[in-house]
Amino acid sequence: KLGKAEVLSHCPTFREEQLLGGYMYFDARVDDARLTLAVARTAAFHGAAVLNHARATAITRNAHGGVDGAIVQADGREITVRARSVVMATGVWLRDWDGRRPDQQAQLHVRPAKGVHVAIPWLRIRNDCTVTIPVPGRSRRATITRWGDVSYLGTTDEDYAGGLDDVHCTRTELDFLLEGARSALKVDLSPEDVVGSIAGCRPLVGPPGGKTVEMKRNHEIHVAADGLVTIVGGKLTTSRHMAEQTVDAVEKLLGRRTRCTTTSAFVLGAAGYDAQAITATGGLSAHLGERYGTEARFVSDLLAARPELARPIVQGLPHTEAEVLYAVRHEMAASVDDVLSRRLRARLMARDASAHAAQRVGDILADELGLTPAQVAQQVHDYRRAVEREKQILMGDIQC
Repeated sequence: KLGKAEVLSHCPTFREEQLLGGYMYFDARVDDARLTLAVARTAAFHGAAVLNHARATAITRNAHGGVDGAIVQADGREITVRARSVVMATGVWLRDWDGRRPDQQAQLHVRPAKGVHVAIPWLRIRNDCTVTIPVPGRSRRATITRWGDVSYLGTTDEDYAGGLDDVHCTRTELDFLLEGARSALKVDLSPEDVVGSIAGCRPLVGPPGGKTVEMKRNHEIHVAADGLVTIVGGKLTTSRHMAEQTVDAVEKLLGRRTRCTTTSAFVLGAAGYDAQAITATGGLSAHLGERYGTEARFVSDLLAARPELARPIVQGLPHTEAEVLYAVRHEMAASVDDVLSRRLRARLMARDASAHAAQRVGDILADELGLTPAQVAQQVHDYRRAVEREKQILMGDIQC
């Protein structure tokens, strides 16, 4: 339990008039994009074949009607993949395609719940931990989480029926979050303070009706009569538990039983990681350690061999050109958007500055992947256009 002064020491911009005290509890934090990437790379380390920029278009079945693979489009080719079992782990996209035959009834009903976050310069908030704030007219609280030199303000939780490949934070949602922040903080935040935004959908499982915020975040696993295994729902924090149960379902389907090792298996870069030791002194070492764990040495190897790669890639952010090179060589980055939106998360933390960095990222991609000037120009154009559209939707200049 914290007194009033202690609360203000963690977030000095709180309004003091009605502040009595607070509670501190401890939790983990994670860059979800980098964790997902680390899981995929770890799977590859253990023998999985991982495809990026690929689309599964159909589930195949044998003459007896049993699932025996999938059809995948990648690099302009159509690939037929044969497998003894197939798992549908497509999250919220299960709403639009679940792989079942036309004569089969849907067993899982996915209800997308949209959530958004906006990034605000940390100096406007000055919180040193995640803080919760009340939002007028809403039972649940919003949060403000410090991440580097920005603070993430979120989130919303509403039904979403739009296109899942084109989800954006709207001006209405932005105003809702800013209103909540202004009610709790003595800071007059405005839409112009926002330096980035992100939106996505939670794959909630359940029928229509009621508020999404009141729905449980449980996961469900379904094994169809033809052998198709589907996993949907859950949360990032229970992902290993979900995976273990899904693999158990596949093992049962195949008539075998293998002891699951996920509880003792490290993702790449995690074995031997000491967060306190790595981040204690700050600087480049701490930055790389937080992002790559014990694999940070491979990025520093690039810097040692080519010191010029220490140049910052995005103004105002600590990321270096070496990280772009590493993303292409070891993290399956194949486009400007891959690097800036997901590998570095620069689009969320510094939207406009990331657009200025697009050309340099394209040049590095060209050197590594042999892209033509026309291909680079197209990628840079597409990225900048997407960033501008995202900003226009956020500010209410265009509707989404």
